[in-house]
Formats: sequence, structure tokens, C-alpha cells
Amino acid sequence: MLLLENAIKPPMKTHLKALFVLITFVTSIVTAQEQEILMEKQLALVSPDMASVLDKTESDIKAFAENFIVRLDKKSKIVSEQVVSGSLLEPVLNVSIEKCVFIFCQTIDLDAVFKLYLTDGQAGANCDQNYLLVVDFQRSSSMLSELYTSMNTKICFMKTANGASAKLQIALVHAETYSSGIVQKNAFNLISLQPEAILQSFITVMKLNGVSSIQVVE
Repeated sequence: MLLLENAIKPPMKTHLKALFVLITFVTSIVTAQEQEILMEKQLALVSPDMASVLDKTESDIKAFAENFIVRLDKKSKIVSEQVVSGSLLEPVLNVSIEKCVFIFCQTIDLDAVFKLYLTDGQAGANCDQNYLLVVDFQRSSSMLSELYTSMNTKICFMKTANGASAKLQIALVHAETYSSGIVQKNAFNLISLQPEAILQSFITVMKLNGVSSIQVVE
């Protein structure tokens, strides 16, 4: 994978070869980790210039974090408002959430780093452009980070006559210290609501960057 912050076209073939080795190595690490697919959506995007839309998207990943609105269940509440900091290409979202089970309450500090990678996609996927949007939880409180490393969204763009079709697959990646139980169940109940936040953030970012209309196909 190529982190877009460093996505400068290499002038020499040797650089391309080294990049391919890096992509293969990182991909093998990601695929080795167990994942739970939480959402799959296909959207129809209308735009006269999808190339411009994608260029703008690659240059401002902070927009994904700024338009990510944390979803809560009935037993949770925000105790520290969402704050987005960091650079355009590697923003950080911070928010503290209090989750209660019966009379016992615990605060989860979500310290999420957003990263966007340009990838080579999957064999047979028939995509014109592939991305991986990573919401990294490893700096968050232990209740979350010891169970899940990140929420990853594979984005497959396919050209259409009116713009593009985008297929999103959102998965929760297990940490090496993952174990099931009461703590895991409570954390999952909260974090499994966030794919909807990712989907809505994606739709908002696409519209900000030049897509005139978006329809969820399936």
C-alpha cells in the first residue's frame, strides 16, 4: 500500500520495484489479521469529472475525520466533544465516550488516526481505482485498542457513463490481544455502530469534492 502523504511518482524503475515490495509486504500483514466485515454498500456517483473528485479526496483526508460523527447506543454518551487535529493527510479524531452497563460506567477515549492508501485492489474486482481508508484505534484506550486495531474501508471505484460506481466494504480488524467476553461485547456494541458514520462521512466528502448526487444502490 502507498500512503498518500508519500504518493510522489518515483522517477526510476528501481523505486517502483521497491514500492511494489512494500505494498506486498504491508498487504500480507493486513490480510493475516482476522477481520469482521460489518457493512458492504454500493453507491452510484454522478460527476462530470471523477478524476478531479479523487484528486481532491487524496489531498484532504482530514475531511473524512471532520465529517465523521460518532454513533452512540442508548447506554452511551459523549463526555468530551469531538476534536479533529493533525495534518490534512493524517488527521486525528479525539472523543471520549462514557458507556454504562447497569450501574457500572467506563470511559472510552477514542483516539483515531485516519489514513488513506492507494492500493492495487483485489484480483477479479474489476475496479478502475482502489483505496483503503483506515481508522486506526491503536492510540485509543485499552478497552478498545487491545481488542481492535482499526476499522478498514476498502473502496472500489468503477467508471460509469455518468460518473462512477463505488463499492465500500467496512471491516473491523482484531488486535493480537483480542479475546471474546463481556468487555469485548460492550466495546463491539459501540464500535459496530461506526460503519454508518464512515458511510455518511464518505458521502459528504464526495459531495464536497464535486459529486452532484449519490444514490445507495444496495
